[in-house]
Amino acid sequence: MSSRRYLLFAFTAIVAVTASTGATSEQSSPSQAPPSASSSEHGVAVADIRVEASSQPPTEIDDRFGVVVTANFAGRERKPAMASLLDRVGVRWYIDAGWDPATKPDGVNCLYTLPARAESFLLTATRIAELVRLAPGAYWAVGNEANVPGMDNNPPRDYARFFHHYATNIKRLDPSAKLVGPNVLNWVDTCTGCPGYAKGQEWVDAFRDAYRTEYNEEPPIDVWALHTYDLDWEKLPMVNWQFQVRQIIALRDYLDRSVVHAGKPIWVTEFAVLFAFDGFEWRENARGQERLYPVGDLPVPKLEAYVREMLGWLTESGRSYGVDRWFFFETNRGEVSGGEWSGAFIGISLLDGPTPDSQLTPVGTLYRSLAARRT
Repeated sequence: MSSRRYLLFAFTAIVAVTASTGATSEQSSPSQAPPSASSSEHGVAVADIRVEASSQPPTEIDDRFGVVVTANFAGRERKPAMASLLDRVGVRWYIDAGWDPATKPDGVNCLYTLPARAESFLLTATRIAELVRLAPGAYWAVGNEANVPGMDNNPPRDYARFFHHYATNIKRLDPSAKLVGPNVLNWVDTCTGCPGYAKGQEWVDAFRDAYRTEYNEEPPIDVWALHTYDLDWEKLPMVNWQFQVRQIIALRDYLDRSVVHAGKPIWVTEFAVLFAFDGFEWRENARGQERLYPVGDLPVPKLEAYVREMLGWLTESGRSYGVDRWFFFETNRGEVSGGEWSGAFIGISLLDGPTPDSQLTPVGTLYRSLAARRT
């Protein structure tokens, strides 16, 4: 494959840890799904639902709204800085890729993410016990994007073993704890304009088979977690919210065909716009390295329309599909996103800089307002 095609895949693979990750193309209207994004094959049509932002101050918070925190806390006391950041964006739920309840501020909630990239990353039973005692009844996610090269990229049999390690050690001490997983990227689709990766559903089928074979039971997942992004490099910016909804609906259909998992809640543990510009170009940076750079200005109206449409569906229709919570990626804007292959920040963020005291972007102001509308 060409080096540039490989780099596009590398961007797609780095959705969730370092930052959200040309070919200029016309963008479809946010209220019209292209044929490839239709959810009709799953038996449910995606409604065109829009939510208007409230102009009122955020006196009440919809706790279905959450964020993935990517701030740089260097030189700051973490707890008060985190509390201030969450207050600024107007939510009480967050993910920060951490797993220690001792770092969580009072009055907010964290989905803790347990490391599961490889055997050597697993926490010991002693350490798990220490964490569980600090946070009875907490929600614990196991790993991150096990179906994606460049992320955890776990073989299903390995993940089955890792999940069982955490499940047995957590539930033995705290039966009220909730296990969240497997945080795969998308469900029935992968990406366009890149080599691709294992579909979420196919990977989960193999994981469940491995778990049943090894432990003679279904994996004890309490909350099914999904990352969903439009990953079409041929239609920029990546604001096709119907593509994302299609993944959620397909997961719901899949779970409800299972006696064990039917009716279990879904959390969208990451969603956003991976590439937020109308085009890109390849050029050398100051070090002579070829990198991807966005072309043009950030198309704020398109991004705001995406947020309204996606949040409209989640808040109005998501409940009927068992979608109990969602986390926007990401809070903070860095100098670069997409890992080592990009030369600039290419996604969207709620805050305009890398620190927890950065100011709200237009998208951040909109997200805060929408989170304040419902209880």
